[in-house]
Amino acid sequence: MEKHARIKPPHQLFLCAIPHVAQWEHVLDIGGGYLNEARHVLALGHAITVLDRNPLPEVLAPEVSKKLTYIQTDFHTYEYTPSHYNFIVGMFSLSFTEPEQFSAFFAQVVASLAIGGVCVGNIFSSNDDWKKQQIPHIAFLTKDELLSYFDARFEVILAEDREWDGAQYNGEMKHWHTVDFI
Repeated sequence: MEKHARIKPPHQLFLCAIPHVAQWEHVLDIGGGYLNEARHVLALGHAITVLDRNPLPEVLAPEVSKKLTYIQTDFHTYEYTPSHYNFIVGMFSLSFTEPEQFSAFFAQVVASLAIGGVCVGNIFSSNDDWKKQQIPHIAFLTKDELLSYFDARFEVILAEDREWDGAQYNGEMKHWHTVDFI
């Protein structure tokens, strides 16, 4: 496969969630356009649906298989089926939501998780450079705010603030602050 800056191995947080997934019948990757986590699910022999607002990059055309459903859509307006998904992935995508729409959007995502299902992802948080720069169209949550979406039906395996300095996809450096969760 051609080398591309956005094509990376699956995120470590995603890999930490894998042992907790008991069923693989319905797997969803929200905002996974470069298939970084989806390629791993496919390699494990499972099917996956990927939602992304951008078309599938041409460099990834060889990855298309009968087990990959790629839906070009605004994942905030996608109609999530309640109690449907066994595994939901949202790596560095969920926060790209208008702040006033985040609550309704994320409540739908959580409601679409099947009993016994696993949801893994991260949300940008208060010390992120993008919050300090007041970048529009991004929702920022604290750990407590994020945890408020998961009621007593859910076992929170991990909810952790992470801060580091690192490159964005365009190569520019920034301070990252996320709340990672499983």
